[in-house]
Amino acid sequence: MNLHVPQSLTARAEAGSLMKVSKMVVSPQSSKPVMSIVQDSLVAVQRMTKRETFLDKGLFFNTLMWVKHWDGKVPQPAILKPKALWTGKQAFSMVLPRINYKGNSSQSPARKDTPNTFHNYDDKV
Repeated sequence: MNLHVPQSLTARAEAGSLMKVSKMVVSPQSSKPVMSIVQDSLVAVQRMTKRETFLDKGLFFNTLMWVKHWDGKVPQPAILKPKALWTGKQAFSMVLPRINYKGNSSQSPARKDTPNTFHNYDDKV
């Protein structure tokens, strides 16, 4: 293991700018991205956006506290009684940047000509 201890103020500033993780996006060796989505975050996103995932008020507001671009508007809860519950999709949508996209996921039913009725598939994106 190597330990780098910059001695002067100039060396500390230089080491701080050279070793920033946000600056190390592309590897100089292979010109490929260094950072990528890993299994833990992918599983967390999948579990968060499941149909049966609900967040109570404390957990929902704790999540919103970490969103930097939050405009202060709180969406209406999906379930009002016996206590207010928000879906995981609502919380996840608050974290994502604002984009306009409408589509179907790969989990949609095979027949597209069926009317828009309630079914077990949650295929709208």
